[in-house]
Amino acid sequence: MRRSKSSHVGRLAPASAVPVTERPVRRARRAVRRRMGMAVAALAALLVPLLSATSTSATSAPEDGADTFSVASGTAVVLSSSKVIISVPGSSPSLMITCTSSTFRGKTRSSLRFPTGLPLFTDTSNTSCADNLGFTDSFAANSVNGSWAVAEKDFTNAGAGDEGLPEPNATGDKFMIHMPKAGLVDTNNWPCSLTFAPSGNASISGAYNDAGTFSVKNVKIPISMSGPAFCGPASQTVTLTATYKLSPGIFDKGGEPPCTTPRFCDCLPPLEPSVTCPSTPPAPSGCRGLRRCLARMPGDHLITAADPIPDDFRQAIDAINSQTGAH
Repeated sequence: MRRSKSSHVGRLAPASAVPVTERPVRRARRAVRRRMGMAVAALAALLVPLLSATSTSATSAPEDGADTFSVASGTAVVLSSSKVIISVPGSSPSLMITCTSSTFRGKTRSSLRFPTGLPLFTDTSNTSCADNLGFTDSFAANSVNGSWAVAEKDFTNAGAGDEGLPEPNATGDKFMIHMPKAGLVDTNNWPCSLTFAPSGNASISGAYNDAGTFSVKNVKIPISMSGPAFCGPASQTVTLTATYKLSPGIFDKGGEPPCTTPRFCDCLPPLEPSVTCPSTPPAPSGCRGLRRCLARMPGDHLITAADPIPDDFRQAIDAINSQTGAH
């Protein structure tokens, strides 16, 4: 006996045990779970790189704003050195000038740079410096083409800077002397005359320990030379080596005060806009603020799989659950 088409279909496709009206509900729940999972995964992906190592590393620290010195604007600062060596390899024989007293004086401003008066390069016993050939060298500074200045260069966070670390710190900071064009002339009794930076401004830069010690080592400075043939060619390069002490020992400080403990929940709004974090002050704003805060906090911040979930991380997940559960 041939079976009817309707009975054949009925045998191959039995009726579903789940009422049709429940299918949209299940689909909605699955969508909510997927959405919550994506948000949690994205949050974890963001936080693990920040917290899986020493998050205070300056490699991830953002710039901390416009820096100023640790003293009030208008504070008088003196840079002094008891030994400045200027080597002139282009002369014959080579000339080495030694000054046992050098000073710069200026007053701080609202940035990490301030002008100084004319510097002095002398010996402690007289107004001239001595050289290795037994002659004397008289230095005269001027500001005809601009003022002298000094500045601290805070080591930025372009891959390996100290921004975000507590100040003072000696992680790569530099100090520098700005020499205006033709701003220094040395006349000795060979007689030779040396004009420093004859074609444009020069920068004398060296390491700074953020505690008042500025070290310059073999910094090259262009000069123009005039005098007899043994003075050397008209265009030369000399080197300068010195250690300057700053009084007071100023250092840079960031434009923001140090923050306190950050909250993981502050990184949720970009991932799950519907989540509202509890108002638990203080907290940085957004994920960039969280990175900044972590980087500026002293000590290491390490979370491992063996650690319990921090309360504020659990609070963040609960915030997601409370929002997705409302669907």
